[in-house]
Amino acid sequence: YRYDGNIIFHIHIPPRGRSCQISSEPSIIRTFPWTLIGHIKPNHDNFQNDNVGVFGLFLKCGVDKTIQNWSIFAKAELTLLHATNSKKNYVKKINHLFNSRSIDWGFHNFKYLKEIYDEFLHPSDNTIRIEAKIHADPPRNVDWDSKGQTGFVGLRNIGATCYMNSFLQTIYFTKKLRKAVYALPTDHDDQSHSIPLALQKLFYDLQFSDRAVSTKKLTRSFG
Repeated sequence: YRYDGNIIFHIHIPPRGRSCQISSEPSIIRTFPWTLIGHIKPNHDNFQNDNVGVFGLFLKCGVDKTIQNWSIFAKAELTLLHATNSKKNYVKKINHLFNSRSIDWGFHNFKYLKEIYDEFLHPSDNTIRIEAKIHADPPRNVDWDSKGQTGFVGLRNIGATCYMNSFLQTIYFTKKLRKAVYALPTDHDDQSHSIPLALQKLFYDLQFSDRAVSTKKLTRSFG
């Protein structure tokens, strides 16, 4: 259920002139399996000329085909590790809305094969090494039990209340402040107009509700 993760991908490079496709082991992020797919495409007209042969790299989100209309936005940083000098590592970034019609995204020409062979091939095991850092937003149009999967629920935005919600979450997650709110004397307060009482109820719902919480009662108490 985590929102980010890493993939370490070692690709055994075939002899010059041979093509191949290989997939990494999956990394589970937001309950979905994410994999890297590498393509080695030499220049078959002249396999000695690697200037036009390319290495392609793609990030794939593997969602159950029975789920319809799903989407999930993700960012990824793909790093090709230099064989001898980490300062020369090669990095490309992805920002993409993955969905049932676009399950993978990346680069048909991530690097020319000549550069792969000359700079990035690790001679000890004839591999190239790739690290991917992935961050994914919550998926849309799929069953997402936030409380069950993360232990927390959020606050609904009831219209230009995002700044207030951020402030309320900050207080709520600062345990001393949360306890101070619960300790406010509200036994004799007006149910409709007491800000401390409305704040206590909001925090109670954040702690024990199974779904996202509305702030309407709190904003009404403001007048």
